[in-house]
Amino acid sequence: MPHQQVRGATTNLNGQRAEVPKQDGHLWVPIDDYTTHVYNWACGIDEDTSLTEEFISGWEAFAGRAPEEHIPGTFRLKRNLSNDFMIDREVQRTHTYTGIQGINTQDFALQEGMGPIVDRSKEFLGTSDRAIVTMRRLILEAIAEVEAGNLPRGFDPATSSNIRAHDEVIPKGADWQEIFGDKLKAYW
Repeated sequence: MPHQQVRGATTNLNGQRAEVPKQDGHLWVPIDDYTTHVYNWACGIDEDTSLTEEFISGWEAFAGRAPEEHIPGTFRLKRNLSNDFMIDREVQRTHTYTGIQGINTQDFALQEGMGPIVDRSKEFLGTSDRAIVTMRRLILEAIAEVEAGNLPRGFDPATSSNIRAHDEVIPKGADWQEIFGDKLKAYW
């Protein structure tokens, strides 16, 4: 089943408005039993926010998916499983935990490094994996609904088409719904 992620990226790590506030995310679309295409997207949060070519180029480079990072004539990254994502062991030892350039490329290394099919019977999930357990239950529920000829939960766009992602640091104990208010409503 296709899956999507939407993130509010309107604030920086200090809780201040980001220099270029935006929303972004991914679409994961299965192609076969072993392959998934990932589409990345971003847009400004309002009419006053434009994503310039310079900003987009810098963001794509940070993520590790800039045009020069692709094998010419393909959508495949030069840093891939066949070359161990070009891990730089010196960078890994001295600067970053992974030694892999590009935050998105680091994600791919973890995802593809497990292989196409993982034997979940050998997996032990603990309390910190609650989100994984919940997501798997939702997926199994959706499969059962579709098999029964019904639409899965969340399929109807009317249930979420007027909601948008937002992020903001709020005071401890504050009512997030009151503070976010109209910021969660789609502008267009």
